Amino acid sequence: MKISVKAILIGVLSAFFFSLTFIFNEIIANKNGFWLWSASLRFLWMVPMMAVILVPLGGSFKHVKQAISRQPLSWWVWSHFCFVLFYVPLCLASAYLPGWLVASVWQSTIVCGVLTTPLLNLRVKGKTSRPKIPFPWQSLPWMGLILAGVLMTVMQYMGTIHITGHIYLALLAILVGAICYPLGNRQVMMIAPKTSGIERIWGMLICTTPTWLLLAGISFVVNGTPSSKTVMATFLVALSSGVIATALFFHATSMVFKNIKSLAKVEATQAMELVFSIILSVIVLHHPFSFGWQFWGVLVIIVGIVGISLRD
Repeated sequence: MKISVKAILIGVLSAFFFSLTFIFNEIIANKNGFWLWSASLRFLWMVPMMAVILVPLGGSFKHVKQAISRQPLSWWVWSHFCFVLFYVPLCLASAYLPGWLVASVWQSTIVCGVLTTPLLNLRVKGKTSRPKIPFPWQSLPWMGLILAGVLMTVMQYMGTIHITGHIYLALLAILVGAICYPLGNRQVMMIAPKTSGIERIWGMLICTTPTWLLLAGISFVVNGTPSSKTVMATFLVALSSGVIATALFFHATSMVFKNIKSLAKVEATQAMELVFSIILSVIVLHHPFSFGWQFWGVLVIIVGIVGISLRD
């Protein structure tokens, strides 16, 4: 099996585990859980989980420490982009929007990932250079098709609610996360190309843990202690999305990060989050599924994913 195809399949698998985030976050919101607790507890749960599996999965604490020590400020900045500025806005949005709709708007991260390509710098032997790889213009029509499908899936929902300022805030928050996540992920790959996916996750956890502790403290002051259901739900999110899905996705992007076209295809597989989110919303949360715009939108998204994955 070609490396690019294998990376795409791993990306699809990671999308399933990522989709559980939207389901669990909606469950927390339905139980009146505080969105900032949802964000901070997930990553605090991830610290002991990743500490246990880092070495068995081929990672090295020493290797990560050395990588961070070479560029501590860059690690700190881009780790916050990839983790904090991605997940805090996503949890905020989940307080006002259903999980499948959050997953729908989140697909804008595919286009954001492509558009951040010109911003990348690669460090080789202490020198900074830009990869001499042409911008994947031919991928954009398929990206547009995916986003068109996303728009179709949300049209019916947006037409049946009274749009308030909170809705606009939630949509803006998702867009912020959609930009910061691929930008942070790619920049960390650039500053530490010799680290594995699991090592980058651990490094970014270490860099952002003080921030998560601070946000947990703010959550306690504002909202009190989290409920047992919030604690359990965030544990499951940390395990499924934070550890399993993130490790799979970072591994997939690591396999092809020097081939910008293949990297775009791997990132495009995250559109499957929407498909899985809708299916799980119907099964677990008993949301009605429309065979109108929502159904056709899912089909258009699938066509877009197949197109971008199989295009030469």
